[in-house]
Amino acid sequence: MQKNTKIGWTLIILIVATASLFYLSVRLNTPPPLEEILTRNQKNTNDATPAALSPSVTIADPQLGPSNAKITIVEFADFNCSHCVAVNDQIKAIAQKFPQDVKIVWKDFPFLPPLDITWQAHMASRCAGKQNKFWEYHDLIFANQNNLNAAQFISFAQKLNLDITSFETCLSNEETRPLVQKAYDEGKALGIEGTPFFYVNGKVFSGELNVAAIQELL
Repeated sequence: MQKNTKIGWTLIILIVATASLFYLSVRLNTPPPLEEILTRNQKNTNDATPAALSPSVTIADPQLGPSNAKITIVEFADFNCSHCVAVNDQIKAIAQKFPQDVKIVWKDFPFLPPLDITWQAHMASRCAGKQNKFWEYHDLIFANQNNLNAAQFISFAQKLNLDITSFETCLSNEETRPLVQKAYDEGKALGIEGTPFFYVNGKVFSGELNVAAIQELL
């Protein structure tokens, strides 16, 4: 009788051990619930987004405002874009209203026809930038958007008292094309398809960008 009891307990222990091992095997090989997967993926995406989907800001980019500004506005724009002209006054108003708190960063995104003139406009502005007159030249292009041509680009340089020989050499040799191309390629990599397109402190800005909107962020 005692012997049978020992055998019975041994069988019970073996059954329990086998069941436990089976449960652990199933548990380890069963994927986590969908909600857990989605939560994990969302966290990974959020962690990666700022570095992966934010534009760079380098010394090669035309900038207006202090380097330690509280707010950095990055604008991807096309000199042949009518909407960019319309918003330019707002950008200038923001820069004037918050000279110590806001930095404007320009990114070339020449995609509208006629592409030869559009690209020349962007390269010409960068040539002016080599003589520290990017923003002044930028404003002249937007103010004369409906009458852009090769002769005008030289005329703008003359109005700003640039070294014309250096400017013409820069433009004819397309010395600034790599700068424009780099900004354009970055915009394409970010998925930008139209202009103007804004980032504020590294995040896509949706809505009307004006003095009131920036005031709320300060």
